Amino acid sequence: MILSFIKEWMKRSAHFIVPKFLLQNEPLDKQHPFWEMNNITVTPHLSSITKNYMPRSFTIFKYNLHTYINKDNGFLNVINLERGY
Repeated sequence: MILSFIKEWMKRSAHFIVPKFLLQNEPLDKQHPFWEMNNITVTPHLSSITKNYMPRSFTIFKYNLHTYINKDNGFLNVINLERGY
């Protein structure tokens, strides 16, 4: 159901962000159509957001950006492709 809605929406929009809680299976199957769609972004669901969430997120982002710019490999919160998240 959600996939048909997204396909219909994509006809009217350049990009679509899909929160994971809308998906039936987590993690997504390796054959899921979203992996082939360049204009889909799947975001994690959050059970709660605290006052510390954004500051911590930006700290991680800043660190990872610095790591990327310096062509290093010590990223934080890296996706485990074997596990699918």
